[in-house]
Formats: sequence, structure tokens, C-alpha cells
Amino acid sequence: MKSKDIIKLVFILMAFCCMMFSDDAVIKIVSGVLLLGFIIVFRLHGYRERKNILSEIGNKKSTCMMYKEKDTVSILCPILFIANSVTTIKQLIDTKNMDILLNGEKEISSAIDFINRITFDEKVNIFTCIILIIIGVIAIVESRKSTASITDDKIVFYDGLIFEFSQITALKYKAPLFSINKNKIIKISQRSYEKEILVNTKDFESVKNHLESNVSI
Repeated sequence: MKSKDIIKLVFILMAFCCMMFSDDAVIKIVSGVLLLGFIIVFRLHGYRERKNILSEIGNKKSTCMMYKEKDTVSILCPILFIANSVTTIKQLIDTKNMDILLNGEKEISSAIDFINRITFDEKVNIFTCIILIIIGVIAIVESRKSTASITDDKIVFYDGLIFEFSQITALKYKAPLFSINKNKIIKISQRSYEKEILVNTKDFESVKNHLESNVSI
């Protein structure tokens, strides 16, 4: 793993831990904002890099095959974050005396009264949960859209990571545990990085031959 990737990972973990476990409300808020901002900037940077590379490939009229990336963890973790955050917010709200179902003229006053009953610490916890929900939604959307582009000499992944054919150290093929769509998985390794691509059965042999004829292992 490159040093800049280690720095990014350490920063994300530090910001996440400060946001989740700090007793200081200001630190929790600042850490949450920094974490969300960093993730958005990091994702936009990866998207821009990928777009520039694919634009160059298009100009050269090189081979470019696009297939879905497989990353179950990227779906499961955000779903757990969102579910846990929504549950936490619901519990915080339910602890207040919600004898409201806002009715008639007392709608505004009841809502204001309810908001005033929420303590500052509870508002900070709700803010933290909202940050986690936003991060989870971003991760799920990106995971659903993520595609890997296989070119003549490299594989460009959705997050901007590039596997040069000359640096790939291993290729493995397997069938998914639940092969509903009859796709096959190509597992690609480059040093400490590992990625998986879903390829439909129709294209599998051509993609496999393309990789094996260009990758020296």
C-alpha cells in the first residue's frame, strides 16, 4: 500500500474515532464535518482521475471493456451504518415525550417545544448519525455505479485506482456464491491491492484471454 493511501486511511480512522468516541461535542462536530468533507473530496478526485484516463483512452481509440466491480463489503457496511444511525435517532426521539401528533393551532408551538426538549448532547448525537447516513448513502450509490475499465495495458477502477498489466501479480477465476446472473468473478492482485470484477459468461473467455495474453505472471 502506498504511503499516501496509508495517510488517507489513518486520517479517516482518526476522524471517525474522534466523531464516534470523543466526549467533547466540538471535537465530534468538527471531526464529522472533516470526515464527510474528506470523503467527498477524495471521491471527486478519484472520479476526475478516472474520467481523464478514460478520455485519453478514447482519444487513442484503444480497447476499453467495462464491467461491474464486485465489493460486497462496500454495500454491507454502509447499510449497517445507516440502519444503526436511523435506529439511534429513532430512540433519541422516542425518549422525549412525544404526545404530539401535531394538531391544529398547536402545531408550531408543539414542534418548538419538542426541539427544546432535545439536549445539546442529543443534538450532537443526531448530527453524528446524519453524517454517517450521508456517508453510507454515498458509499452505496458509488458501489452500485462502480465499473472497472479494462484497456490494452491497464485496468482503471471506479475509485481511480489503476492496475498496470505489467504490475499485476495474480489472476484468479471463480463463480459467485449465488450465481443468479450467471456471472463469473475475476480476482486481480497488484502488490497489496486486490480487486474483483464481475464478467458475464458470454464475455468471460474473451476477457480472460485478453488479460492472460497481456499479463506476465
